[in-house]
Amino acid sequence: MGELARLAETAPSSVPAFLRAALEAFTDEPGWLASAARRTSVMPSFVECAARHCAGLPSKTDRREFRDRIAGYLSADELREFTDAHAAEWSRLRGLSPPG
Repeated sequence: MGELARLAETAPSSVPAFLRAALEAFTDEPGWLASAARRTSVMPSFVECAARHCAGLPSKTDRREFRDRIAGYLSADELREFTDAHAAEWSRLRGLSPPG
């Protein structure tokens, strides 16, 4: 993933936008992006972007399937961060009070 590495090195503030676009384009196969994010040391951005992307998916089944596809690429701490960020974004998108 040359572009992600280049952005991480030269334009780190552009990484989230790149990740959001890549997740949108490759919703069914996010594992390669998670691997690239780990190699380029941008996992916190990946986790946040993936959680927001997942929360915006149309159905509970879609959201569960997406989570299952990336869970194996995340550490236990990253999975907790994903779950927390997902819940907050899901609530925000639906105009609900944040969980907790």
